[in-house]
Amino acid sequence: MKQIIETMMARMQAWHEVRARRIEARRVKLLDHEARQRLQLMEHNGTTYLSMDGMPLLEASDLTNGLTESLARVRANYADFREEGIWAKR
Repeated sequence: MKQIIETMMARMQAWHEVRARRIEARRVKLLDHEARQRLQLMEHNGTTYLSMDGMPLLEASDLTNGLTESLARVRANYADFREEGIWAKR
């Protein structure tokens, strides 16, 4: 009787481990898909940008700058893009 219970517990443990690996693999696959959809290279006004959700953020030339300078350029590019969108709606 004890051996039957131990066997059942071992099988349940193995099932739980397989299920956890499957869930983790699915989560990683979904995150990878989302990253590929949302983060892309795009051309905007003749310049290549790293974009998120179609919004140009970081120029290719900004990659050589330091982190603070790059962040400042991202913020400026974001503001410019949003301003162009606001003017296009009018």
